[in-house]
This record gives sequence, C-alpha cells and structure tokens, in this order.
Amino acid sequence: MSNVNVDDGKRIRLHIAGESYYIIGTRNVDDGGIDFMITVPDMNKPTGAARRETADKICGACSDLSRMV
Repeated sequence: MSNVNVDDGKRIRLHIAGESYYIIGTRNVDDGGIDFMITVPDMNKPTGAARRETADKICGACSDLSRMV
C-alpha cells in the first residue's frame, strides 16, 4: 500500500490479486465528512462493470459513515 497526496486529499494504492486499486479520500467542505472514490482495474470495460459497481457502493457507504462518527 502506498500513500500519495492529491490536490485536496489523499490517494492510497492497494495491490489485490496482482492488480492495483486506488482509493481517494477528500474532505467535503460543506459538511466535514470524507468523500471516498475508487478506481478499479478495467473499470470502463463491460467485464469490469460489476466490480466497479461493488466498489462504488462500498465507497458511498464509507462516505456516509464518515458523517456519522
């Protein structure tokens, strides 16, 4: 796992099953929560659609959770 600064947040690279995933976390200035986004391998290909949908839903739930704690 490696951390990288991005313009207004942080990016972490995860190696899972030989592939790289990137999770980006940025602070929401309106409510102070953290917004999470992710890139997954082959996310724009039809074969990667299910993996992308799953990852997007997990990131959305994490974003919601950051506003509850």
